[in-house]
Amino acid sequence: MSSPLSGRVHRLVLGGHSISRPINAVFYYHTVAGSGTADDLAEAFFADVLPAILAATAQTTVYQSMEVTGVQGIFDIESRVFDSPGEIAVDGEPDFVAWQWRFNRIDAQDRHGFKRLSGVPDDYWVAGAPTATYNTELAAVTSALDAIINFSVPTYRLAIQRRQDNNVELDPPLYYDFLNVTFRGITTQSSRK
Repeated sequence: MSSPLSGRVHRLVLGGHSISRPINAVFYYHTVAGSGTADDLAEAFFADVLPAILAATAQTTVYQSMEVTGVQGIFDIESRVFDSPGEIAVDGEPDFVAWQWRFNRIDAQDRHGFKRLSGVPDDYWVAGAPTATYNTELAAVTSALDAIINFSVPTYRLAIQRRQDNNVELDPPLYYDFLNVTFRGITTQSSRK
């Protein structure tokens, strides 16, 4: 089993709505180098990750807020309000239909992590797979999720949060690195139905 990450970890909540229903996408980033702050992470995400997500999202999904909170090693907060609709000019599927990425585990004893994002455009998928014309946008999101992002000196990488170990609740949760990110296709999120 791989070792938990030490140092600073921030939770980033990207909020908005998809076809008039509220949505939140939660990310955990650990500071790879430098003295990362909530403000620096918000700037890095805004510049390096959000544009890729918006380019792969239907116009009926609109992201409107970002809240970054230190959850390990630093306890700071940064909030942003904005209005950023998806850039694909078609209607989207219901908010429980989502693209899925897997954060591949480093060790066989670890769990994979997953990220699901709503805003799947109508007519951009067939039988759970994206149409060929949409592969470029999804590859860009995959790269953005797998990348080390930075604002000035601090650098950040996504982390996998583990809240349980052998069915025992961890308080506080632990955070782990991953090997790489792979796009998995279309899925549903039961919590949004």
